[in-house]
Amino acid sequence: MLLGYLYGFRHRGTVSAYQSGFCRFEESNDARPGLVAHLLAITAAWQAGLRRYDFLAGAARYKLSLATGATTLSWQTRVSARSPLAALALARGLVRRLRDRLSAGKARMEGD
Repeated sequence: MLLGYLYGFRHRGTVSAYQSGFCRFEESNDARPGLVAHLLAITAAWQAGLRRYDFLAGAARYKLSLATGATTLSWQTRVSARSPLAALALARGLVRRLRDRLSAGKARMEGD
């Protein structure tokens, strides 16, 4: 029986789980083919001597259930100061910093 497909990359001792698709089981809402498939893939990677199985970005419940840790990704945009994209990159950075400050202030106020 086909459970689904996992598509990932293997490089330098790490499996990076990139994309997946799984069969639906109409007779049961309790079926978790994705959880089972990733658990089998993690086991196979471990048995092959690989050091890491990375779910990449996102906080899906199955990732939180199977993961033993997390890393923070940082996205950066590099453009020439003379490029028309420089103003857009600057504006995005300002909006991001403002949003972070507002979130931090709100968290402090809720903690009081």
